[in-house]
Amino acid sequence: MAHITKGRFEDSELLQPTPAEQRRIVAELEKQFTRLEAGVAALRRVQANLKRYRAAVLKAACEGRLVPTEAELFKVAAASRRGPAGKQSRDGSATFETGAELLARILTERRQNWQGRGKYKEPAATPDTTTLPQLPKGWTWASVEQISTKVVDGVHKKPRYVPSGIPFVTVRNLTAGPGISFDKLNYITPEDHEEFIKRANPEPGDILVSKDGTLGVIRVIKTDVKFSIFVSVAMVKPVVREMSNFLGIALSAPQVQAQMIPKGSGLQHIHLEDLREDCIPLAPLAEQARIVAEVERRLSVVEELEAVVSANLQRATRLRRSILQKAFLGGLT
Repeated sequence: MAHITKGRFEDSELLQPTPAEQRRIVAELEKQFTRLEAGVAALRRVQANLKRYRAAVLKAACEGRLVPTEAELFKVAAASRRGPAGKQSRDGSATFETGAELLARILTERRQNWQGRGKYKEPAATPDTTTLPQLPKGWTWASVEQISTKVVDGVHKKPRYVPSGIPFVTVRNLTAGPGISFDKLNYITPEDHEEFIKRANPEPGDILVSKDGTLGVIRVIKTDVKFSIFVSVAMVKPVVREMSNFLGIALSAPQVQAQMIPKGSGLQHIHLEDLREDCIPLAPLAEQARIVAEVERRLSVVEELEAVVSANLQRATRLRRSILQKAFLGGLT
């Protein structure tokens, strides 16, 4: 690792302006840095506001306030005896599948899909929701375990890394950007991968949750790239795959994030048994699709603005260095 020795530092030449010139340089530096710091502070405020707006959008989405609810549309459609989901009752009146009915269907499919995995493991009953917010008509609370065929974490031992092979995803690959980053990672052998996926087999539509380090980061898998995960990452495998994007939104919302209480002394973790018991707001399926579309529309604007702010903060860092360079080359005053 390169370093500056004491001798080289002592032998370095330092330009020495006159005292009067030094005072002018200091005054100019303070003036320009004051302006620069004011600009950086404004950018930081924008960053904070965008973060709050993102949380507000997710919160509203999971409270049924972002788009008209299925129950509200049902009232309008029922007047003309036509259901928004195209489903009609025997007497011709409009009907729709409620969140509770959707949950019952999910639990039935969960049991049917369990074949070949040994004795069926009944999910725990939905935990007490009395402290959770009231949901819109037609919605229901469901535990993560109820809507999943599997909630597990990755391999519990550090694998043997190889120069190339199967990507090995850890928390840092979830926190590097809005998706799963494959830029900086380690690789494992195909043989190790085949062994690891017996426990956790990430597939498109599954949801990853960071349970160590930066806690509660949610990523829906939208890639066909094969990879394995470390113990610091949990995987939620939804019963109904078309719900994946909505579940990603729900797990990211403040109402659900508040339930992800870390445990442990020193380095804290989200325990799998707690993640399984966390409750998510379950909207009717047709409403989920509208919520996802609206959230993606709004957050795409947020991401564009965040990228602009980040670029300007980087420019401010470069500008600070440029100002200092000019000052010590005699080009500032």
